[in-house]
Amino acid sequence: MRRAHLELPYIALVASLYALGKLATAFIPTPWGTGQLLIFIIIPVFFAFYMKPLSIGLAAALGTFIGDSVFLTSFGLTNPLLSLIAGVPANFVGFYLMAWWFRKFKSWNAFALGSFISLLIGNFIAAAGVVFYLSMFIPSLIVGGLDVKLALILGFTLFWHVTMYPLVIILNPIIFKLANPYVSSKLRGLTPPTWALSKPSFGLPMFIIALFFVAIFGLLQFTGIGEALSIASPTGTKETLAFLSLACSIISFIALTFTSISKR
Repeated sequence: MRRAHLELPYIALVASLYALGKLATAFIPTPWGTGQLLIFIIIPVFFAFYMKPLSIGLAAALGTFIGDSVFLTSFGLTNPLLSLIAGVPANFVGFYLMAWWFRKFKSWNAFALGSFISLLIGNFIAAAGVVFYLSMFIPSLIVGGLDVKLALILGFTLFWHVTMYPLVIILNPIIFKLANPYVSSKLRGLTPPTWALSKPSFGLPMFIIALFFVAIFGLLQFTGIGEALSIASPTGTKETLAFLSLACSIISFIALTFTSISKR
């Protein structure tokens, strides 16, 4: 087991890469004008294969704070205080949990489920933090009571989740396979879990996740949940989230089918 101080350079590396990744989409806001579309969540997810839970949690928290403070603040999408309240704890908890999960449950199915759960929890923490900040420091932006706050939390959580998870489940296995030989040979002390060296293969967990996104689509389109979400959402947000949820379900089914065929 490597000593904790040996991961300090990698914490700095991941934090820097993640901050630069946030820069790449810093100009793309959420529908509510706070926070961003975060595509390069795939960077800390990749390093969660290699690093200890505490190390990747610290790296993701530091990276999001740097990215928010240096880049997103200039676009008016966040500020250092908001980042400390929402982004920092969300990234620390989410990636700590993800790295722990990858070590506890050793399979690609565990990767699919663990990344899903970790991102969902992290996004919920971030969403709750954003709504808390708006309520406390910019109350004029919160029109209404508890129902509006809950709608905002649900909206932020869903937006971030349905834009992050498809990229993680499709791109991270590919990136890992391409980059691992270089990482293992050039970055001393970074060793992936044995299961990650096998061919990606998804089964029942991915099927359940796909059905989850189908259910979200149905709830948004055909029940009062979608209307409740519209209380605090710009025009078209409900339809956008429903479409993205449906796309997530299709991508999940594709990933499940492709890996099932490749095993034969």
